[in-house]
Amino acid sequence: MKVKELIIHLQKSDPEALVVMSCDPEGNKYSPLAVTTDGLLYMEDENDIYDIEEEREYLQDEEVLQNMINEGQIAQVFWPSR
Repeated sequence: MKVKELIIHLQKSDPEALVVMSCDPEGNKYSPLAVTTDGLLYMEDENDIYDIEEEREYLQDEEVLQNMINEGQIAQVFWPSR
């Protein structure tokens, strides 16, 4: 899902509703949303996320970082409270 799709859905929602996340697709456990983080890079092949600015400092190689960005997807990450 892209942010624009989420925005469309949320515009139809009660603005006072609590945002709750499921920990898995089967709905075995739930947790309220605690915080969101943007500017992260999701690498699907690794099933991992990277902070772009931290990677820039760590790698100190703009070409390698750009290759990572081209292979991944810029992501907005939602973190559960527990």
